Amino acid sequence: GALVGGDVIFHDGSFFAASSRGDVGAFSTSGDAIWTRRTDRGVFSTPVIADGSLVVADESGNVFALATRDGARKWSTRLPGRVRFAGLSEADGFVFCVTYEGVLYALRSSDGGVAWSFSSGARSSSGAAPIRGGVAAAFADGRLTAISSDGTRVIWEARLDGSPTTAIHESAGRLILACGRKVYVVASVSGRIIRTAEAGADLIAVRPLADGGIAAVTETGVV
Repeated sequence: GALVGGDVIFHDGSFFAASSRGDVGAFSTSGDAIWTRRTDRGVFSTPVIADGSLVVADESGNVFALATRDGARKWSTRLPGRVRFAGLSEADGFVFCVTYEGVLYALRSSDGGVAWSFSSGARSSSGAAPIRGGVAAAFADGRLTAISSDGTRVIWEARLDGSPTTAIHESAGRLILACGRKVYVVASVSGRIIRTAEAGADLIAVRPLADGGIAAVTETGVV
C-alpha cells in the first residue's frame, strides 16, 4: 500500500515504514525487506522508536510495539478513537498519541499502559511534541496546548489562525507547525509566538533544520 501520512524513519542501520494498507516493515539500506507485519487497519501516522521498539498506531486506534530486530509484537493497546495523520512521539519513557477525536494519550513505552490522557474537546491530526516538563499538542480549533508531564495541568495555551495542517515538531526550544499557508514558530517554554511566515500555497509538511531554518512543503510540491 502507499505510504500515506507517515514518514519513513531510520534507526540503528535500518529503515522502518508503514502503509495505508496496514503493512509495517523494516528494510535494509539497500531496500531489502528485513521483516514485515500486518496491522488490523491502515496506518496513516508516523511510527516512533521507543524503549527499543517500533511503536505503530493504526487508523482504528490500535497501538502496538514491535521489536526492531524481527518485528515480534511486545505489547498492544486499543485506544477509544481513531489515529489519523497524527504521528507518534516519545520522551521519558512515554509514547504520546493524539486521536482524531482530540484526546492526547501518554502510554508507558515499557508495556503500552495508559498513564494519563487529556481531552481537548476538538479534533486533531497534528500529533504531539515533547517539550521540557511536558508535551504540546495542536488541535483543529486553533489551540496549541502544552500539558504537564504528568497530565494534571495545562502549562500554557496559544491561539493559531486556523486549523493545523502539518505535524508539530520541537527543535532547540521551538515548536514548528503550519496552519494553511502560515508557518508558526512558538517558544516551547511559554507558548509565545516567536514569528510567522507565509507560503504561496497551503502547507502539508514543515521540518526544523539543523542550522535553525525550516524546510516546508506545500500542496503544490514547492519546497
